[in-house]
Amino acid sequence: MFFELPYWSKLKLRHNLDVMHVEKNVLDTLVGTILDIEGKTKDTIKARLDLERMGIRRGLWMNRDSDKARRDLAFFSMKPNDKKEFLKFVSSVKFPDGYASNIARCVNVDGGFFSQLMAKTLQKTDMFQLRYDIVQVLCKFEMICPPAFFTSMMHVMVHLPEEALVAGPINYHWMYPIESARPFGDPGRGESFSRNDMEVNKLKSSNSPTYSDELYKLVFGPIRAELFSGCDVNNVKFLGDCTR
Repeated sequence: MFFELPYWSKLKLRHNLDVMHVEKNVLDTLVGTILDIEGKTKDTIKARLDLERMGIRRGLWMNRDSDKARRDLAFFSMKPNDKKEFLKFVSSVKFPDGYASNIARCVNVDGGFFSQLMAKTLQKTDMFQLRYDIVQVLCKFEMICPPAFFTSMMHVMVHLPEEALVAGPINYHWMYPIESARPFGDPGRGESFSRNDMEVNKLKSSNSPTYSDELYKLVFGPIRAELFSGCDVNNVKFLGDCTR
């Protein structure tokens, strides 16, 4: 359907990949595989059998004894004692309020792919370098990990530097501000529903010059919605239900 839109061929950014979800899924795959977490690791029995059928990575094949086969721990996965030490360290880390479920946001590794991509100020030369570096990183992973490791999320990382070059800094078009908003209070009693609501109410009650009706509507959303049979965007008519 998207390909039939009259402006589709002119769009520079046809798909806005959300870095937050890409980062989260990539981290899940990495941690799940390195810690060999059941249900999360990509180094499964089926993945090992695939390697045997393809005749590659003999060191990761199933270990067969007479009529039985077992999956030994891969060289890229942590041993039980190392895993305990790692989990002990993670459990001792004190996280900022609201980010306890996102380790990647709390860890800052200088020179890392995502840390550079999420910088508030981006340099074109840095994005060109990232575009080259991520390909090299994925190629190195291919030499270590089984093919099942390379999910669609691992692949789309290749496109993130190009997206930043076209759309600008990532923090202006990702989902972190929306996903991290935690509701509280009782709207039925007129209490604020989020921290943003509370701040706007303070500005309104203090007659702050920074308060405006537009700001109020942006925070609280539309008071009512109307349904139309079509809409006009840049002199292009679209038929169908369009909510304003």
